[in-house]
Amino acid sequence: MQDFIKKSSVGRGVSIGRKYMRERTEKLKTHDGKIQEYRTQRLEEIHFREKDKINLEISRLSQYDPAKYLPPFEHGKIPYLAELTINDDDPEIGSKHLLFGKQGLTDGSNVVVDDWRKADISCLYYEWDEGEDYEEDIAGRERTGVSECKISYGIRYRELLSIKSAKLDLQKGSGNWQESKQVNASMDTKEKSGDYRMTDIVSLISREQFALISGKIKGCLYLSDGAGCGKTTVALHRLSYLLFNEPELFRLQRSGGHV
Repeated sequence: MQDFIKKSSVGRGVSIGRKYMRERTEKLKTHDGKIQEYRTQRLEEIHFREKDKINLEISRLSQYDPAKYLPPFEHGKIPYLAELTINDDDPEIGSKHLLFGKQGLTDGSNVVVDDWRKADISCLYYEWDEGEDYEEDIAGRERTGVSECKISYGIRYRELLSIKSAKLDLQKGSGNWQESKQVNASMDTKEKSGDYRMTDIVSLISREQFALISGKIKGCLYLSDGAGCGKTTVALHRLSYLLFNEPELFRLQRSGGHV
């Protein structure tokens, strides 16, 4: 058990998150410095043709502003919430560990944490139980394999406090790990207490709820059920999902000066 906990240490996500932010800051600094150099040259240049060339170069560089494609990683204290181990039938993939969080995180070209709202990947976690044979269309290719291990984590301020899977149900208390009857607050408890913040419930979304959240639904959807069944959970996460995948739906459309 201790080996498993050590292997599941949150440190890997935190260290890569810090590395990402350092590299992002350096790239922003370098980019802004280059833009400022061109602006200084433009002020000193007296020939309009040369000024036009500098303006074109500033415009070109502005298209590659790192701030546009390197968003700040905002969840350093809780870098991920869930983990899935799969054994894909494609030998090029084979055994693979996937981490899911509220925001994606990369280390160069390698994906360290997948954003839960990327349904083509996160469906492997939400729609298939541990031990099941999965079959999904991912990035236009049919993928098959086995979902070997599915884990939800409770992390606070970069400290791993709980682990839950089909075989383990542990929490850390007074510095020691012990079996727990309840690792994370359930969705029902969240609903009844009025706590609708997007916290660890991301890792506890059920297969049916994920289908509603990520479904290609046009128009309005009416949800009706008893108190504490997860209606608000679905609605809030559906909104987050749409903001991430279809942000154009939320832009103000102006016509004739009217909103």
